[in-house]
Amino acid sequence: RDWQICVGPETLAPGETKTIPINPSVLFRCERFFATESVPQATVVESIFVGRKNQLAQNGVGTWALTPQHSSVGFTATIQGGWPVSFVVRNISAVPCTWSGAMFGKAVL
Repeated sequence: RDWQICVGPETLAPGETKTIPINPSVLFRCERFFATESVPQATVVESIFVGRKNQLAQNGVGTWALTPQHSSVGFTATIQGGWPVSFVVRNISAVPCTWSGAMFGKAVL
């Protein structure tokens, strides 16, 4: 079944790094991940953890690379229900910014 898990929105102060946890309750296979920010090129996704494993092949992906129009970074993972998932996001700008994301994929209900 098609499924979506939303992350945020979260407001970050200038220079702030925030860990944004979610706890999916179903078995979920993430096929796509997109993110948005209120200030262009203001945030970096430093890591995406499923359990203790970083799912990004590189550290520090600009949110602008995760938009549907520019998505150049793949994030796929199978997430067991109850596994902790966390997104580490940093505001690299000099102004407050709001960040949010969404994982799209399949759920087993």
